Amino acid sequence: AYQILEELENPSDLIQLGIRSSGKDKQFWESKLGIKQYWAQEIKDSGPESIAKGIKKYLSDKKVDEVYISFDIDAIDEQYASATGTPEPEGLSPEVPLIILSSILDKFKATGADLVEVAPWIHRSSINASPSGQDTTLLTSASISNFLIERLDSQ
Repeated sequence: AYQILEELENPSDLIQLGIRSSGKDKQFWESKLGIKQYWAQEIKDSGPESIAKGIKKYLSDKKVDEVYISFDIDAIDEQYASATGTPEPEGLSPEVPLIILSSILDKFKATGADLVEVAPWIHRSSINASPSGQDTTLLTSASISNFLIERLDSQ
């Protein structure tokens, strides 16, 4: 997402969900660059409804009327999506970001969406990853893609 910052009117237009690790801490991204982040543990602790409510207020305060969704499969826990460039434990279940996105899309129109980092040919296993990671990742990705297509199609 760092590369997109130069294309945005303001870095604070970028909201990231499900971060678990980064070269810098959350304060760097938020205070230095203005990016809004909700780390995976914060989402688990607060609940997806609370996070969605905060995001909708943030977007409303900025007078945003349309959003673009770039869904990085890395936000999902490796037990559901280990076939990606950076699978990690302690991620979100597939349902959690969809609850958040559903709430946001009830209020804001989406101009488009994409799904990135799905890489079934580079399945990487760790202790928590499923042995059939490629299939699990593809099924999770298909579910997320279907959600995005249906929501954008219904707008």
